[in-house]
Amino acid sequence: MAKAANRIGDKAAKATAVSDEGIYQLYKNRSWRWGNHGAAFFAVSKRQFTAWSTEDKPSYGEGIWFMPGSGKLCFRATWRGSWGAKTS
Repeated sequence: MAKAANRIGDKAAKATAVSDEGIYQLYKNRSWRWGNHGAAFFAVSKRQFTAWSTEDKPSYGEGIWFMPGSGKLCFRATWRGSWGAKTS
């Protein structure tokens, strides 16, 4: 067990973040399912982000998605539901 942990640690130490282009290729025009309670879609056109969720109270979100670097994917959206609207 210790040898396996050391090998994993060695590989992790050599790992690098995925490039912005790599993140873009992974997510462009694709959906991301959030279990059985929602999903998001990352459109290429204007980097549109749309999503829905049924967790707690049903809602949907619209906004943009972007890569700030360091292997990260982010989105900004306005979420709407029976409770009103909120920006994330």
